[in-house]
Amino acid sequence: MFKKLQECKNLKEIVLPKNVTSVGTYAFSGCTSLKSIIFNDGLESIGNYAFNGCSSLSTIAFNDELNSIGSYAFQNCTKLTTLNFSKKLATIGAYAFNGCTGLTGDLTIPSSVTSIGNRAFYNCTGLNGKLTIEGNEVATTIGEYAFCGCKNITTLDLGDGITSIGNYAFQN
Repeated sequence: MFKKLQECKNLKEIVLPKNVTSVGTYAFSGCTSLKSIIFNDGLESIGNYAFNGCSSLSTIAFNDELNSIGSYAFQNCTKLTTLNFSKKLATIGAYAFNGCTGLTGDLTIPSSVTSIGNRAFYNCTGLNGKLTIEGNEVATTIGEYAFCGCKNITTLDLGDGITSIGNYAFQN
């Protein structure tokens, strides 16, 4: 597990080898020059605040094994433009993508996700397409303020497995 390269100002790209199964809390937080991350097979979880404040980050290639994104993991990664989640992803933590104002176009949350944390996509004002939350057979909960401030979403498609929508989840 990677523990900490916090605030490494010159780091521009990360390619994690397949033997890395988790990225720890604050591991790369504040790496303001970081532009690209490639998560190879084997990564299962991203810890809280792991890439928080990586303001130059524009490209993330999630692997197929990822099942958990921690709270605040990518908060304020303002240049991040698109997200393509693993089909095994189960949890998106609170504030995980809060303030990622560069996200644009459509966003799909796969059916494997059972929990979208409070304020997970709060103030992602650039999202300007269709938001699809597929839901699943077990249960999918959408936390409070999860998509609050995402005022440019044009279409919302909620799957059958959604069992709980938190207060102000889609408030503009």
